[in-house]
Amino acid sequence: MSSRRPVVLTLAPLALALACSGGSATGSATAGATTVTSDATDASDATTTTATTTATATATAAGTEASTTCADGCRPPPFDPCDEDPLHCGDGTPLDVDPACDLAGPLEIALSNTDPDAGFSVFEAPQVVDVHYGFQGGQHTFLALRVLNPALDYPGLEVTFEVAAAGCDALFSECDAPVTLAKRTLGLDGPPLYAGDDAFTTVPFLILLEQSPHDFGESGLVQVTGTVKDACGRVGAHTYEYLQSEGVFAEPGGDSTTGTTGDTTGDTTGDTGTGTTG
Repeated sequence: MSSRRPVVLTLAPLALALACSGGSATGSATAGATTVTSDATDASDATTTTATTTATATATAAGTEASTTCADGCRPPPFDPCDEDPLHCGDGTPLDVDPACDLAGPLEIALSNTDPDAGFSVFEAPQVVDVHYGFQGGQHTFLALRVLNPALDYPGLEVTFEVAAAGCDALFSECDAPVTLAKRTLGLDGPPLYAGDDAFTTVPFLILLEQSPHDFGESGLVQVTGTVKDACGRVGAHTYEYLQSEGVFAEPGGDSTTGTTGDTTGDTTGDTGTGTTG
């Protein structure tokens, strides 16, 4: 005589573990235990059947963000701003001065504050420092410079970028001593770090800021300085200086004016902000 007895089937749930790296996701799954009960007709005694299932799943999505291929909490690694720097925030190659070079005189310098994917644009009025803010509270900018009278036959530059700021009173008649917000010195030995026919133009380098110059408010005085030494031992420097109040810029050593900049280390040349040092 046949009888209807419940048949117990134990299945393994899919436990998928994802590991993300470089825009791909790979997962392997192994059983757990889930019980499903159903009616069945069996001419023999009651039977309990247990089944265990093991599955392996693999998914790859090359060239996409890890966050789009990872599921349920998998996250890409934190963004590193140094990935946008051509030296990955390193110091480059130390400069060797060549005694065979007999060129003399100061180097003429121009500054630029543009992103890596933008061309060289002279940093001048009414520009202010372009600050990039990170998700974890950091901030940085990009600076480049151009040597207008380079020693074309003697490659090699030592470049220093510096950003400073100071608080001033409401009338800009007195300012505090400038506070250094960033300083970075690099040794550049040629392309792709800089190139040019009649001038040496560096690529933009990442400058990590300890504090944003915008924190000093509208009455803040901001100074951005580039200093260069070449393989002939020649030196040049240029400072672009401005007050953060809209349309007001500081003439070094003089009264505040509108729409002008100057060179704190040499001759003032109007609104280009380029000059020479002695």
